[in-house]
Amino acid sequence: MARPTDLLIVTDATGSMSYYLQSLCDSIPEIIHISELTGCFERIAVIAYHDYDNHGIVNEWSGWYHTKQIGQHALFLDGEGEANDAFAGANHDTTSLAGLLKFVNGLRPTGGGDNPEATKSGLALAYSKLRADAETIVLLYTDAPPHTARSGGSHYLREKLMLTFDDTEDDGTVLATGIDAGWIKNEMRNRAAALLPPYGVSDFKFADWVSAANTLQPRARVFCMAENVVYDKTMTMYTYLSARTGGASFQVASDSKPAEITAFSVALVLAVMGVTNHESESKGNGGHTELEKLGAAGWRSFQTWALASGITQGWALLSYHDTAGIDFLADEADKRADQYLFTKDNLRLDPLEDEPSVADLYKHLPVTSAMTSLALDPAITDPAKRYKADALYRSFVTSKLEEILKDNAAAVTRNPVFGALWRAVCSDRQNDARARLLDLFSSGIDRIQNRYENEMAKAWLANSYDYVGDILAILDAVPEHDRFPCVYLDPTQDFSIGADAEDDDGDAISSAPAALTREDLLEIARSCDGRILRRIGRVLTRLTYAASAADLPQHIKTAVAANVRDPAEPGFLSLVPLALATKEHGRNFWRILLHTIVPGTFVSARPAALVAALSLRMGIAPLRDVADYELVLASNVWNNLDIPETWNASCLNLLLAADRDYTARVAAGTSKTVEVAAETDGVRVAVEGVVLSDVDRKLFATLVDYKHLESNLVSTLTARVGWTPAKTKALMGPTAVCRVCTFPRSVTMMAADNVCGLCCMYDGDDPAKKTTTRKPDEAAQMVRANVSATDSDTTRLWWVECGVRQCRAQYVVYNPDLLNARPKCWYCRRDGLSAGVVKASSQSKPSSAPTVECTTCLSRILWPEAYRPEGFSTSSYECPACVSGAFKTVVDIDVTARALEAENGLAWLLRNDGNKIAKPFTDRSVFHTAKTAGIDGLADSVKVFPLATEAYAELQLTLDGKLVRNTPALVDELRAWVSGRRAQGESCSLCFSTFYGARSRNQKLRRACGRTGCAQRVCGDCFRGWYGINSRGRLLNLAALSCPFCRRQPAPAAIASVGNNMQTLGNLREAVANAGTWVYGWCEDCGTAKAYAERVCAQQVDGAAEHLQNWRCEECAARRTSASGGGGVEARIKACPQCKTPTEKTGGCDHIACVVPGCGAHWCFFCGEAVSSTGIYKHMSEEHGGWFDGGDGYDDDGYGDDGSDADE
Repeated sequence: MARPTDLLIVTDATGSMSYYLQSLCDSIPEIIHISELTGCFERIAVIAYHDYDNHGIVNEWSGWYHTKQIGQHALFLDGEGEANDAFAGANHDTTSLAGLLKFVNGLRPTGGGDNPEATKSGLALAYSKLRADAETIVLLYTDAPPHTARSGGSHYLREKLMLTFDDTEDDGTVLATGIDAGWIKNEMRNRAAALLPPYGVSDFKFADWVSAANTLQPRARVFCMAENVVYDKTMTMYTYLSARTGGASFQVASDSKPAEITAFSVALVLAVMGVTNHESESKGNGGHTELEKLGAAGWRSFQTWALASGITQGWALLSYHDTAGIDFLADEADKRADQYLFTKDNLRLDPLEDEPSVADLYKHLPVTSAMTSLALDPAITDPAKRYKADALYRSFVTSKLEEILKDNAAAVTRNPVFGALWRAVCSDRQNDARARLLDLFSSGIDRIQNRYENEMAKAWLANSYDYVGDILAILDAVPEHDRFPCVYLDPTQDFSIGADAEDDDGDAISSAPAALTREDLLEIARSCDGRILRRIGRVLTRLTYAASAADLPQHIKTAVAANVRDPAEPGFLSLVPLALATKEHGRNFWRILLHTIVPGTFVSARPAALVAALSLRMGIAPLRDVADYELVLASNVWNNLDIPETWNASCLNLLLAADRDYTARVAAGTSKTVEVAAETDGVRVAVEGVVLSDVDRKLFATLVDYKHLESNLVSTLTARVGWTPAKTKALMGPTAVCRVCTFPRSVTMMAADNVCGLCCMYDGDDPAKKTTTRKPDEAAQMVRANVSATDSDTTRLWWVECGVRQCRAQYVVYNPDLLNARPKCWYCRRDGLSAGVVKASSQSKPSSAPTVECTTCLSRILWPEAYRPEGFSTSSYECPACVSGAFKTVVDIDVTARALEAENGLAWLLRNDGNKIAKPFTDRSVFHTAKTAGIDGLADSVKVFPLATEAYAELQLTLDGKLVRNTPALVDELRAWVSGRRAQGESCSLCFSTFYGARSRNQKLRRACGRTGCAQRVCGDCFRGWYGINSRGRLLNLAALSCPFCRRQPAPAAIASVGNNMQTLGNLREAVANAGTWVYGWCEDCGTAKAYAERVCAQQVDGAAEHLQNWRCEECAARRTSASGGGGVEARIKACPQCKTPTEKTGGCDHIACVVPGCGAHWCFFCGEAVSSTGIYKHMSEEHGGWFDGGDGYDDDGYGDDGSDADE
């Protein structure tokens, strides 16, 4: 009888082991699942060891979790159950599953001030927990050697004393070391709970590494996973431990992340079990184990590298070149032990794959009795075969897979045990939970964030849906009299309209279903993506309907008679009877219909109902009755927040369309009502069925309306508003004579006391009245510019409009060439009003500008009351532009609902009673909205376009402070987009990709440069691709410094989000100025723009530029050459100007934020000057020749501090 096998994980838990402890949180649950499904390990436990500096906590012990001995009934029926808890409570050395997981999740990396750690103490405790009658697989994780005389460490002596102390000695005995034995004994008594030695009579054996390995050998096989092997020669001690105990030692790849350590750990456990590739066996590719073939070969013969000739930092198997004397060592002080414990000369590294597979690890392992017994146990090596033979095991597997899929669906795709059992479940047509597991897997894949893992999991899942044999069995089971009517896809029909034909969205219009993959078809279960619905819909329209056998063409009859069973063979064809839609045939019609497109596709009930809804949406007449039946029977499955895939606008809209179609046909009498069974007062009766209940219909319509309104908040609408003159030459209008300059001036430029605004700037030679910094001759020139004594109200001058949104006063300017910023009238400058967005909820200070409103264009014209004629009536006033008729003063402009909402609030767009949706229109999914807001009462509390038609006719919206003159038409335009379930698209000006509605931040369109007057918008990829061309250590592409459209320099805040620190690049101004004569590069070391070569050498430069990397200017290159004298290091280390801490810059820009506690200074590494984080652009421009200085002409409203597009 084979000895039982336990699994014990021993891990270093000192300060540097955080990644390893994190990985245990993922690997332990997966290993437990493996053990419970295969029975490979009877007990599982964890020991974490620290060092003797950790406040008395040297070891932590979880207790044994019994995966089998607790009782088969408790295991298979109740999971954790009462039996497990009762057993754990009765035995302090055991724990429950919950206790083990709590222990692992509670581990924290602490202690370990010296490099060696208390590994010997951890192994001593481990040995005390081993059973003499069992084999124990020990997984040891570490990055530091054990305490020895060679490895040193401040706690070496203390650990040795603890492990060798004789408790029978009298108190007060002074050992040769000078440490009082009584003190040690007292320490051990006081800190017994800290799991310090002694653990048993064998403790002294673990004070020596050779002795420890020999002691463990009869009971344990130790598999070491060690980091830093190539840097610390004493780490070879772990190779000795594995070699002596029959395990294996591995080097952990440097900088391995927790997920990578987890994957390796699980793969190693599977390899120890003898599991290689169950999936290949399930596909008919042969056996699954090579253990017997390996025999006594032991270690794998593999190309190796001696450490002397090269060092690898990746995953590697560790062994020895020479093992002749390994069995004869006396102790770690033995001279012969040097080549095994304290040198790398005898160490051999066999590199492994970047992501070692189970099969690769398996081939490296030595053959031991423990592994042989595991590998020869069919319950372990072939759980799929056990699934078929054991009904109780089938039930257990189903529950465990459900648990695994909820926790980590990706584990099923990479774990051969889980994969084999998944295939077995998928092939089990009698398992009622199969459809539920498929849905769980599908939704679990959607939660995988890593794109590569997500795509791999989708491909793996797609293969799980290959049910050709099951589908053929279903079709064969249909009686002859029920086989018609049917549908089929005629392989001889050609629907192509040209090889290069595309639809409106760029999808190729294929003539054959071969263009669709199973993954495409299964996408309907996840998102009802419009592209997939279109492509599936095209194939559904190509299905041929046959009412009887007589309707079949001869070539179809021939194919049916041939009865080809292999989809890969010519002539394969399936007729799908409509009778399969009935309960008598398991309602399988819609579940196998996609088999006609991609053979073997068998979907669960939910996506099957969605295909039925699609056929109703498309109006496919032959399938209406069976679609009605399917959807009515599925009417109660949609309103369920446990299925997130249902809660997206595309899916809900599809269901609403199917519901409208069914309801309209029933009301018109063209279709019969589908009756369903219901129970009333204990009596089953037939009632009229519905596709959607009234409650669901209202809820889904509300959510779809809400989402489509959100998508159209950025759609372009037409708003009719008063014009905005921009240095537009028009009639000057009413005038008044300035008493200082005696010129007739526009009343819009008049100040108090009959003095024009220009004369107020500089009144004679009196410095006390000086209000400008301009020189006297400049001011006098400004006063006389573009004016004459003969000017009248018909003189044409330049009109502008104040940029302050609560003002918008229009006035005349006499010096238009000097106006290089956004216009702002004198009154708003005096009052300190800014030209920012006025939020609907803000209490903005009103403008004090004296204006009159034009009755035609509603523009506000500056006209101080002192200069208005007697009897002036504002009710009949028309501005000069409207009087002349030369301009269109009421204009149509493009606007978005988002811009109108910012100024006018949400009430005209959305009713949100009781703040049901806490934060409306934040671009969250429909599912998130429904889950966080709660579906109860949502349809009654939320409504889009809540106002009556009459209310919209009276609604006064404003845009930039101006009245929108066509509010009802604008609302109708927006309503048409929403009710039409469409979103307006906008294309990137660089790549021409089209985006619909609001997209995630890294995809949505943003302004190309953030500069006033440049309306081009680009997607995030193009934005980063353009401005991110330049990088440190390469030649500068000066064209990519400017906007690709307007060719001006972009706003610094706009390009800050690119992340290449171009906005702080020193000496860039010089590079731009000398662009015609010199090629410049971005120095790798000093981080500034430096000359690389003259343009006359451009041909040679262009050839080198493509491959040039890590370029350094001449000064930095020379400094590196002399670095042997310390100059190179010195140049990269400078003191913080505030706390004087030496700081080395290893990369990035010259903006340094000091991390010393209590300091936090921001300073420039280039010159060492303290500078604020917000002033870095100006500092780099003024002091170090930076180019992006945030000068005039930037649109301050365009980008936030983080470079994000504020308009979005």
